[in-house]
Amino acid sequence: MKSKSWIIAASLLTSLSLTTGCGATSSSGIGAASSMPSSASDKAMSHAESCDDGEMKSCNWLGIWYLVGGAGKQRRAEGVRYLKHACNEGYSPSCKLIEALRRRAQQAG
Repeated sequence: MKSKSWIIAASLLTSLSLTTGCGATSSSGIGAASSMPSSASDKAMSHAESCDDGEMKSCNWLGIWYLVGGAGKQRRAEGVRYLKHACNEGYSPSCKLIEALRRRAQQAG
């Protein structure tokens, strides 16, 4: 069972990504996890390649995708790793999401 703090954090993360435009939303404003094509693994692979090539928006997208369970289940460590990488490279939306997750976890914990 998912811990309550991570459920709250994932909810916050999703709402933040919708309002900050950090790469996890479609043009219709729906979160990436719900707007993915039938081949979600292909999209994730494409973002992973872009992230490896230095595209921090793709690293951010992957972080969100893993945190909200786009891989079929939440993979928190993987999601945070991608977000931290993008933040360390100067992508401010990832830094904001990490800080929001940290604050929310402290409030819930």
